[in-house]
Amino acid sequence: MIKEIVLKVQINDKTYPISCKEGEEERVKKSANLVSDTLKSLTENNTGASDNRLLVMTSLILADKLEEIEQFRNGKSLENKNADFNNENDEVFEWIKKVTNRLNKVATLLKDS
Repeated sequence: MIKEIVLKVQINDKTYPISCKEGEEERVKKSANLVSDTLKSLTENNTGASDNRLLVMTSLILADKLEEIEQFRNGKSLENKNADFNNENDEVFEWIKKVTNRLNKVATLLKDS
């Protein structure tokens, strides 16, 4: 039977009791430190923001990091997306150039006739 443990972690200078399974203590502590560090960074740059707002912003930042890691694991890093976007833009620009050249030729033929 797996034993439950209650840890005390500090987030933004406040202590919270968190339960976890035996053997997960270090991961929970690391996670709490990541949340606390992110929250402190936001607090420094957003003086006057409410605790709720800062916690929501922290959650979004960490969720975004998680999503980026998932995309990287699936071979879809942000750089790859940008490269795909740039390739698509290049194709569109090439098509526009070709169409413009054709229209210019048609305009020249009409002008000369």
